[in-house]
Amino acid sequence: MASVAEAAAAEAAKIQDRRLPIKRKASTIDQTILSPGTVSINVQGAFIVEENPSNSPTSSDDGPQHDTDIRLPNHKAVVSHVALDIGGSLAKLVYFSHEPDTKDLGGRLNFLKYETDQIDQCLGFIKRLQTEYQLQNGSKSGKMSIMATGGGAYKYYDELKRVLGVEVLREDEMDCLIM
Repeated sequence: MASVAEAAAAEAAKIQDRRLPIKRKASTIDQTILSPGTVSINVQGAFIVEENPSNSPTSSDDGPQHDTDIRLPNHKAVVSHVALDIGGSLAKLVYFSHEPDTKDLGGRLNFLKYETDQIDQCLGFIKRLQTEYQLQNGSKSGKMSIMATGGGAYKYYDELKRVLGVEVLREDEMDCLIM
C-alpha cells in the first residue's frame, strides 16, 4: 500500500504532465500592431526611476497621481499600446514613452492613477498621448491600441471608443500576466 506522501507525489506528477509548455513566437512591431494582445518589451537593463518625467502630468489634489516609472534603456521598438485597469475607485494607466529631452535609446513605462470619478481627465490625457504617438510615428505605424481590464473596462467601454476613436480590447486581469 502506497504512503500518503507517495500518493501526493503521484498526483503532483499527473498535474505537471497536464501542463502545456508555453510557446512563444517572435513578433515584429507590425504583427504587434495588427494583433495587439501580445507586447514584447526589452527589459534588459531595466531599472526603477524616481523622478517624474517632464512629459507626465503633474500630480495635484484633483488630478492624476504619478507613480514610480520603469526605465527601459535597451528597448528600441515602437510601443503602440496604452493599458488601463479601471476599478471602482481608481483608473490605473500604463504607457510607454521615449525619454524626454534626450536622444538616448529606450524609454520608460509610465504609471499614473486617476480617481475613477475623473475618468474624463484620464481620457483627455490618453487622447494627448494618441496625438503625440501619431506625430512621432506617422501614419504607417497604425492606430494606438487600448487594452483595458477591470469592471470599468465594461462600464466605460462606449465612452473609451467614442472619445479615443479606436477599438478597445477588454481583457480579463488574470489573463494579462507578465511572462
